Amino acid sequence: MIRLAQSEDIAGIKKLIDDNQDKLIPRTEDEIRELLPTFWVVEANSEIVGCCCLEIYSAKIAELRSLAVRGDCR
Repeated sequence: MIRLAQSEDIAGIKKLIDDNQDKLIPRTEDEIRELLPTFWVVEANSEIVGCCCLEIYSAKIAELRSLAVRGDCR
């Protein structure tokens, strides 16, 4: 299921980002909490297996950030 992230998802999002530090900018829990309204997660079997942050700047400009998928789910 793809859905907007909730505060209880922060630890799962951080783990996905930390597990992909060779490809992603590190994020603290506070940064994730601040960006939470723009984070989406993919949930499978009650676990967070994917995430991304979609920041919309205007009708024509958006940025996809912190895109991560658990290795066994790719």
